[in-house]
Amino acid sequence: QLGTPIDANIRIISLENSSLLYDLSSAGGVAEIMVPYGRYLADVSARYREPVRISIQPPRNVSEVISLTISLPNILTPINLTLKDQLGTPLKGQFTVEIYVGGKPYLKQIINKSIVTLYVPTGYNVSLKISPFEEISNLYQPLSKDLGFVDKSLNATLIIMRKIYRVSLTITDDLGKPLVSKIILTSTENSAYMYDAITDTDGVAILSIPAGDYTLEVLSSGYEKYSDTLSVKADINKRIALSPQILTLLLRFTYVYIGIAIILIVLGLAVWLRRIVLKRLEEEII
Repeated sequence: QLGTPIDANIRIISLENSSLLYDLSSAGGVAEIMVPYGRYLADVSARYREPVRISIQPPRNVSEVISLTISLPNILTPINLTLKDQLGTPLKGQFTVEIYVGGKPYLKQIINKSIVTLYVPTGYNVSLKISPFEEISNLYQPLSKDLGFVDKSLNATLIIMRKIYRVSLTITDDLGKPLVSKIILTSTENSAYMYDAITDTDGVAILSIPAGDYTLEVLSSGYEKYSDTLSVKADINKRIALSPQILTLLLRFTYVYIGIAIILIVLGLAVWLRRIVLKRLEEEII
Protein backbone atom coordinates (compact mmCIF):
# COMPACT_ATOMS: atom_id res chain seq x y z
CA GLN A 1 0.00 0.00 0.00
CA LEU A 2 2.94 2.31 0.66
CA GLY A 3 4.66 1.14 -2.51
CA THR A 4 7.30 -0.81 -0.59
CA PRO A 5 8.27 -4.19 -2.11
CA ILE A 6 7.41 -7.01 0.28
CA ASP A 7 7.96 -10.74 0.51
CA ALA A 8 4.59 -12.46 0.14
CA ASN A 9 3.17 -15.97 0.01
CA ILE A 10 1.23 -16.74 -3.17
CA ARG A 11 -1.14 -19.66 -3.77
CA ILE A 12 -2.55 -20.07 -7.26
CA ILE A 13 -5.63 -22.28 -7.66
CA SER A 14 -7.09 -23.47 -10.97
CA LEU A 15 -10.80 -22.80 -11.34
CA GLU A 16 -11.06 -25.68 -13.84
CA ASN A 17 -9.00 -28.30 -12.04
CA SER A 18 -8.85 -27.93 -8.28
CA SER A 19 -5.90 -30.31 -8.13
CA LEU A 20 -3.73 -27.74 -9.85
CA LEU A 21 -2.21 -25.79 -6.98
CA TYR A 22 0.89 -23.65 -7.06
CA ASP A 23 2.57 -22.30 -3.93
CA LEU A 24 5.39 -19.82 -4.21
CA SER A 25 6.94 -16.83 -2.46
CA SER A 26 8.01 -13.48 -3.80
CA ALA A 27 11.57 -12.31 -3.32
CA GLY A 28 12.05 -8.57 -3.03
CA GLY A 29 8.43 -8.16 -4.05
CA VAL A 30 8.79 -10.16 -7.30
CA ALA A 31 7.54 -13.68 -8.16
CA GLU A 32 7.45 -15.57 -11.50
CA ILE A 33 5.52 -18.72 -12.43
CA MET A 34 4.50 -20.56 -15.58
CA VAL A 35 1.04 -22.15 -15.64
CA PRO A 36 -1.08 -23.79 -18.36
CA TYR A 37 -3.72 -21.77 -20.12
CA GLY A 38 -6.86 -21.46 -18.00
CA ARG A 39 -8.59 -19.49 -15.32
CA TYR A 40 -7.03 -19.12 -11.88
CA LEU A 41 -7.42 -17.47 -8.52
CA ALA A 42 -4.37 -16.12 -6.72
CA ASP A 43 -4.40 -15.74 -2.94
CA VAL A 44 -1.65 -13.37 -1.80
CA SER A 45 -0.75 -12.88 1.85
CA ALA A 46 2.09 -11.34 3.81
CA ARG A 47 2.92 -10.49 7.37
CA TYR A 48 1.27 -7.28 8.61
CA ARG A 49 -0.87 -7.13 5.42
CA GLU A 50 -4.49 -7.85 4.60
CA PRO A 51 -4.75 -10.90 2.29
CA VAL A 52 -5.84 -10.29 -1.31
CA ARG A 53 -7.50 -12.62 -3.84
CA ILE A 54 -7.39 -11.82 -7.55
CA SER A 55 -8.38 -13.68 -10.72
CA ILE A 56 -5.79 -14.53 -13.36
CA GLN A 57 -6.23 -15.73 -16.94
CA PRO A 58 -2.97 -16.34 -18.79
CA PRO A 59 -2.88 -15.63 -22.58
CA ARG A 60 -3.15 -18.48 -25.11
CA ASN A 61 0.08 -17.34 -26.71
CA VAL A 62 2.80 -18.87 -24.57
CA SER A 63 5.23 -16.19 -25.70
CA GLU A 64 3.19 -13.55 -23.89
CA VAL A 65 3.87 -12.69 -20.25
CA ILE A 66 1.38 -11.23 -17.77
CA SER A 67 2.84 -8.62 -15.43
CA LEU A 68 0.70 -7.87 -12.39
CA THR A 69 1.23 -5.37 -9.61
CA ILE A 70 -0.63 -6.40 -6.49
CA SER A 71 -1.08 -4.01 -3.60
CA LEU A 72 -1.66 -5.54 -0.20
CA PRO A 73 -3.46 -3.22 2.22
CA ASN A 74 -1.54 -2.63 5.42
CA ILE A 75 -3.05 -3.83 8.67
CA LEU A 76 -3.47 -0.67 10.72
CA THR A 77 -2.39 -0.51 14.35
CA PRO A 78 -3.72 2.07 16.82
CA ILE A 79 -1.34 4.40 18.60
CA ASN A 80 -2.95 5.90 21.69
CA LEU A 81 -1.25 9.17 22.61
CA THR A 82 -1.66 11.13 25.83
CA LEU A 83 -0.20 14.61 25.49
CA LYS A 84 0.84 16.73 28.47
CA ASP A 85 3.20 19.55 29.24
CA GLN A 86 5.91 19.53 31.91
CA LEU A 87 3.42 20.95 34.43
CA GLY A 88 1.30 17.84 34.00
CA THR A 89 -1.60 19.84 32.54
CA PRO A 90 -3.55 19.09 29.33
CA LEU A 91 -2.52 21.02 26.26
CA LYS A 92 -4.29 24.16 25.08
CA GLY A 93 -5.08 24.98 21.46
CA GLN A 94 -4.47 23.14 18.21
CA PHE A 95 -1.47 21.13 17.08
CA THR A 96 -0.38 19.54 13.83
CA VAL A 97 0.73 15.90 14.01
CA GLU A 98 2.90 14.60 11.17
CA ILE A 99 3.47 10.85 11.07
CA TYR A 100 6.36 9.24 9.20
CA VAL A 101 6.25 5.53 8.36
CA GLY A 102 9.44 3.89 7.24
CA GLY A 103 11.01 7.34 7.01
CA LYS A 104 8.36 8.60 4.57
CA PRO A 105 5.51 11.05 5.25
CA TYR A 106 2.32 9.08 5.89
CA LEU A 107 -0.27 11.24 7.65
CA LYS A 108 -0.79 14.84 8.66
CA GLN A 109 -3.57 15.56 11.12
CA ILE A 110 -4.81 18.47 13.24
CA ILE A 111 -5.62 17.71 16.87
CA ASN A 112 -7.07 19.81 19.67
CA LYS A 113 -7.31 17.18 22.40
CA SER A 114 -4.82 15.81 24.89
CA ILE A 115 -5.84 12.20 24.25
CA VAL A 116 -5.84 11.06 20.64
CA THR A 117 -5.74 7.76 18.74
CA LEU A 118 -3.93 7.52 15.40
CA TYR A 119 -3.75 4.52 13.09
CA VAL A 120 -0.50 3.57 11.35
CA PRO A 121 0.58 0.65 9.14
CA THR A 122 1.84 -2.34 11.10
CA GLY A 123 5.40 -3.53 10.69
CA TYR A 124 7.21 -0.25 10.15
CA ASN A 125 9.38 2.13 12.11
CA VAL A 126 7.14 5.06 13.02
CA SER A 127 8.10 8.56 14.05
CA LEU A 128 6.08 11.71 14.52
CA LYS A 129 6.39 15.45 14.82
CA ILE A 130 3.96 17.56 16.83
CA SER A 131 3.92 21.32 16.16
CA PRO A 132 1.77 23.99 17.84
CA PHE A 133 -0.38 26.31 15.75
CA GLU A 134 0.99 29.82 15.32
CA GLU A 135 -1.35 31.34 17.92
CA ILE A 136 0.13 29.12 20.65
CA SER A 137 3.67 28.90 19.29
CA ASN A 138 4.79 31.24 22.10
CA LEU A 139 3.62 28.66 24.65
CA TYR A 140 4.85 25.30 23.37
CA GLN A 141 7.90 23.86 21.66
CA PRO A 142 7.67 21.39 18.74
CA LEU A 143 8.31 17.75 19.57
CA SER A 144 9.91 15.07 17.39
CA LYS A 145 9.59 11.50 18.66
CA ASP A 146 10.71 8.13 17.32
CA LEU A 147 8.15 5.49 18.35
CA GLY A 148 10.28 2.63 17.01
CA PHE A 149 9.03 -0.50 15.25
CA VAL A 150 5.26 -0.77 15.57
CA ASP A 151 3.85 -4.30 15.41
CA LYS A 152 1.12 -4.01 18.02
CA SER A 153 -1.09 -1.46 19.71
CA LEU A 154 0.97 1.23 21.39
CA ASN A 155 0.18 3.51 24.35
CA ALA A 156 2.50 6.49 24.78
CA THR A 157 2.54 9.58 26.97
CA LEU A 158 4.38 12.46 25.32
CA ILE A 159 5.56 15.60 27.07
CA ILE A 160 5.18 18.75 24.99
CA MET A 161 7.56 21.18 26.62
CA ARG A 162 6.42 24.71 27.31
CA LYS A 163 8.81 27.41 26.24
CA ILE A 164 11.03 28.82 28.97
CA TYR A 165 11.16 32.58 29.44
CA ARG A 166 13.33 34.93 31.48
CA VAL A 167 11.47 36.92 34.13
CA SER A 168 13.44 39.79 35.68
CA LEU A 169 11.87 41.54 38.67
CA THR A 170 13.27 44.65 40.36
CA ILE A 171 11.88 45.39 43.82
CA THR A 172 12.15 48.84 45.42
CA ASP A 173 10.43 50.86 48.12
CA ASP A 174 8.22 53.84 47.35
CA LEU A 175 11.30 56.07 47.17
CA GLY A 176 13.07 53.84 44.62
CA LYS A 177 15.50 52.24 47.08
CA PRO A 178 16.30 48.56 46.23
CA LEU A 179 14.88 46.04 48.67
CA VAL A 180 15.94 42.52 49.54
CA SER A 181 12.68 40.60 49.05
CA LYS A 182 11.30 37.11 48.56
CA ILE A 183 9.47 36.49 45.29
CA ILE A 184 7.00 33.62 44.84
CA LEU A 185 5.46 32.65 41.48
CA THR A 186 2.74 29.96 41.61
CA SER A 187 1.19 28.39 38.53
CA THR A 188 -2.56 29.02 38.32
CA GLU A 189 -2.90 25.76 36.34
CA ASN A 190 -1.07 23.53 38.80
CA SER A 191 -0.35 25.01 42.22
CA ALA A 192 2.23 22.28 42.88
CA TYR A 193 4.56 24.19 40.58
CA MET A 194 6.03 27.10 42.51
CA TYR A 195 9.09 29.17 41.74
CA ASP A 196 10.76 31.43 44.29
CA ALA A 197 13.80 33.65 44.51
CA ILE A 198 15.48 36.23 46.75
CA THR A 199 16.46 39.57 45.27
CA ASP A 200 20.08 40.68 45.42
CA THR A 201 21.35 43.91 46.94
CA ASP A 202 20.17 45.76 43.83
CA GLY A 203 16.65 44.47 44.40
CA VAL A 204 16.84 42.25 41.30
CA ALA A 205 15.78 38.61 40.93
CA ILE A 206 15.88 36.66 37.66
CA LEU A 207 13.87 33.48 37.15
CA SER A 208 13.57 31.09 34.20
CA ILE A 209 10.04 29.67 34.15
CA PRO A 210 7.73 27.89 31.68
CA ALA A 211 5.19 29.92 29.75
CA GLY A 212 1.83 30.22 31.48
CA ASP A 213 -0.20 32.19 34.00
CA TYR A 214 1.04 32.73 37.55
CA THR A 215 0.17 34.48 40.77
CA LEU A 216 2.99 36.75 41.91
CA GLU A 217 3.72 37.50 45.56
CA VAL A 218 6.49 39.74 46.89
CA LEU A 219 7.41 39.74 50.58
CA SER A 220 9.79 42.16 52.28
CA SER A 221 10.13 42.93 55.99
CA GLY A 222 8.52 46.24 56.89
CA TYR A 223 6.51 46.50 53.67
CA GLU A 224 3.01 45.54 52.60
CA LYS A 225 2.66 42.21 50.78
CA TYR A 226 2.42 42.65 47.00
CA SER A 227 0.10 40.34 45.02
CA ASP A 228 -0.67 40.30 41.32
CA THR A 229 -1.14 37.98 38.33
CA LEU A 230 1.59 37.48 35.75
CA SER A 231 1.06 36.07 32.26
CA VAL A 232 4.36 34.75 30.94
CA LYS A 233 4.36 34.48 27.14
CA ALA A 234 7.64 36.28 26.47
CA ASP A 235 10.65 37.56 28.42
CA ILE A 236 9.52 40.00 31.13
CA ASN A 237 11.23 42.92 32.86
CA LYS A 238 9.07 44.28 35.65
CA ARG A 239 9.69 46.88 38.33
CA ILE A 240 7.64 46.78 41.53
CA ALA A 241 7.51 49.43 44.27
CA LEU A 242 6.37 48.16 47.68
CA SER A 243 4.30 50.27 50.05
CA PRO A 244 5.88 50.76 53.51
CA GLN A 245 4.04 49.73 56.65
CA ILE A 246 3.25 52.43 59.26
CA LEU A 247 6.09 51.38 61.55
CA THR A 248 8.50 51.57 58.61
CA LEU A 249 7.31 55.10 57.89
CA LEU A 250 7.83 56.07 61.53
CA LEU A 251 11.29 54.52 61.60
CA ARG A 252 12.14 56.15 58.29
CA PHE A 253 11.78 59.62 59.92
CA THR A 254 13.46 58.72 63.24
CA TYR A 255 16.63 60.56 62.33
CA VAL A 256 14.58 63.55 61.26
CA TYR A 257 12.81 63.56 64.61
CA ILE A 258 16.12 63.26 66.47
CA GLY A 259 17.60 66.09 64.41
CA ILE A 260 14.63 68.34 65.12
CA ALA A 261 14.82 67.49 68.82
CA ILE A 262 18.54 68.38 68.91
CA ILE A 263 17.89 71.65 67.12
CA LEU A 264 15.12 72.50 69.59
CA ILE A 265 17.35 71.66 72.54
CA VAL A 266 20.17 73.79 71.12
CA LEU A 267 17.78 76.66 70.52
CA GLY A 268 16.39 76.26 74.02
CA LEU A 269 19.86 76.34 75.51
CA ALA A 270 20.75 79.37 73.41
CA VAL A 271 17.67 81.21 74.66
CA TRP A 272 18.39 80.23 78.23
CA LEU A 273 22.04 81.35 77.99
CA ARG A 274 20.99 84.62 76.38
CA ARG A 275 18.64 85.34 79.25
CA ILE A 276 21.35 84.61 81.79
CA VAL A 277 23.83 86.87 79.97
CA LEU A 278 21.31 89.69 79.68
CA LYS A 279 20.44 89.41 83.34
CA ARG A 280 24.06 89.64 84.42
CA LEU A 281 24.61 92.65 82.19
CA GLU A 282 21.67 94.39 83.77
CA GLU A 283 23.00 93.66 87.26
CA GLU A 284 26.41 95.10 86.36
CA ILE A 285 24.90 98.23 84.97
CA ILE A 286 22.92 98.76 88.12
